[in-house]
Amino acid sequence: MSVTMAKCESTTSPDKKKKDAINRIVMNFSTPPTQEDLEALCEEALEFIPHELKKYLGDFSIQIEEFPDMDAEEEFDLESPYDLLCYYKSLHTPGLNGVSSVGKGDADILYLYRRPLLDLWAESEDDLNDLLKRTIIEELGQHCGFDDHEIDEFISEILED
Repeated sequence: MSVTMAKCESTTSPDKKKKDAINRIVMNFSTPPTQEDLEALCEEALEFIPHELKKYLGDFSIQIEEFPDMDAEEEFDLESPYDLLCYYKSLHTPGLNGVSSVGKGDADILYLYRRPLLDLWAESEDDLNDLLKRTIIEELGQHCGFDDHEIDEFISEILED
């Protein structure tokens, strides 16, 4: 399992070398994208998180898994492990006066499920970058309490770029 830490502070464009590597990943799929491929694409997608959403997020890690584990399947009452694309797990626990408490070194985790994402990608024929951006923004937006209309605006905004 690999983890990528995401800091939601600034929006900086990836340098040319990183963009070229991402373009090679996207353009050269003769086999399904690997966990490492998805990690690289997710790193780029994080740069597109809108400021209005970013200000409600702390540090979090991204973890790519093949499928949801049994706990997630039970929690969401999934009929199939393909029914869940991603899940934001907050380790923050509510404290007094709405202040959250977190253990030292704890960060929230955004789980992305590789096989369900690739299945949807194959069925939809959407661009994989756009699918990942849309999936990440939807999950983070729902976690932060934005309504569907606001989330749709965020997605429209980032996919226009």
